[in-house]
Amino acid sequence: MVRRLEAESSDDGLRHGIVWIAALFAFSPALLDLANGLTQTDANWSILIAPFLLAIALCRIDAPRSRSRLWPLWIAGAVACETFGIWLDAGSITRLSLPLAILGLALRAGWPPARISALAFWMVPLPVSLLAPTTPWLEQKMAAPAIALLSALGAEIHARGPVLLSGGRSLELLSWDGGQWLATVLAEMGWYAGLRRGCSVAGLFASAGLWALLALPAQPLVLMIGVALLSLGRPDWGRGWIHVWVYFLAALLALLWIERRVRAGAQRGSVRNVPPLPSSSADLPPTM
Repeated sequence: MVRRLEAESSDDGLRHGIVWIAALFAFSPALLDLANGLTQTDANWSILIAPFLLAIALCRIDAPRSRSRLWPLWIAGAVACETFGIWLDAGSITRLSLPLAILGLALRAGWPPARISALAFWMVPLPVSLLAPTTPWLEQKMAAPAIALLSALGAEIHARGPVLLSGGRSLELLSWDGGQWLATVLAEMGWYAGLRRGCSVAGLFASAGLWALLALPAQPLVLMIGVALLSLGRPDWGRGWIHVWVYFLAALLALLWIERRVRAGAQRGSVRNVPPLPSSSADLPPTM
């Protein structure tokens, strides 16, 4: 009986593996589009955080298998996004098929858990076209405190629209420098924080939203460092910091903070479960 169950489990795992490999080929256009997007000047490198965070969540979070009969709807949505994305030559729609497919296959197999699989949606970069209503005024407003403070400290920084000038060098503020990409990274970390706390689906969305709001005070500080590097004669370092490195640093610091809070909570729980020491000889157990 045990051998038969083990054989069935092995066969089931093999079938799921074949399905995942087939899906990898079926949705390869979305993967290629994501890879091609990283070669563009407006590449959003923060999408690389999602696969690593997904792997960390699978290793650290012990969640039961949970299958759903609705998985064909997610797969159908993924196929539709890929088909119409290719037909309309809309990369943002094509890319959306990948997380939809991952979630659909997860619901079919029962693993990875759907709440963890949802992290795959952060593999899809925020379309730059959605940032048009906020540019250039948002990034200029975010950079204004940095310009005022550094100018008060003696740095010669001048703003001509979205272009910052200092010592004959320039740093152009781009449409995503208003903090939108940072907000998506922080929302992703908020979702992970909710997973570590065992939140409900509503709690996960609330956690992601609250963490995303941290971009409002954080982005001016990010731009301040970038503008400071410009004033020191390194606009390339400033652009690299604003465009790439800050997202990975923010994710790393958030991950360390979340895991520290989880360990601290586990230690407090273990301390509460320890029986109290006897306060007097009357509380001691009887001896022979």
